[in-house]
Amino acid sequence: MVLLAAAGESISSIARHMGTCLLRVGQWLRRFQERRLVGLRDRLRSPRPVEISSLERHQIITAPCRAPKVFGLARNTWTHQSLRAAVVAQGLVRRISTSEVGRILDEADLKPHRVKGWCHSTDPDFQVKMRAIVRLYVRRPRGEAVLSIDEKTGMQALSRSRQLQAPTPGRAGRFEFDYRRHGTRCLFACFNIGSGQVLGPVTAANVRIFSPS
Repeated sequence: MVLLAAAGESISSIARHMGTCLLRVGQWLRRFQERRLVGLRDRLRSPRPVEISSLERHQIITAPCRAPKVFGLARNTWTHQSLRAAVVAQGLVRRISTSEVGRILDEADLKPHRVKGWCHSTDPDFQVKMRAIVRLYVRRPRGEAVLSIDEKTGMQALSRSRQLQAPTPGRAGRFEFDYRRHGTRCLFACFNIGSGQVLGPVTAANVRIFSPS
């Protein structure tokens, strides 16, 4: 790479000739420029990472298939850090890094930090009721309005204590972690199946806008 660069070749042509990427070519040329021949020598590498046995790998894969509470953790979902701490504390693995835990889970296609919600009805007539509602949505009665109403309660009205600081070269934008509370609000949304119009008043948490009738 150094000889080709000395002959006037560009970094892109050197990368194509050597079958590597631009980043690697630039790295070696920079090392040669800074330290000459000494920069082309191999640097001292970190010690060989601890080998993970098949049994330990199995323990890392099976652990997140159980709830964190089984391991004495006061949380509902796993993180790579909490999983690493749990398997080491339980003696399931001698020693392992958080990044190695992530690699093992990726190889097993396990994402314990991702959680999806689900709901199962115990109503024995659920299928009959569900089909009646779907039929009403699909085949709306002529000249009649079909409205779907739902509510979202307990939304906190928050604002940051300070304004967002704009980003600058080499630094991302920042915002203050602290925030102010402005009470709780409820959102009531009504969707008109026929027109697609959505009506959604926002009220204080203790205000009632619909009567039982």
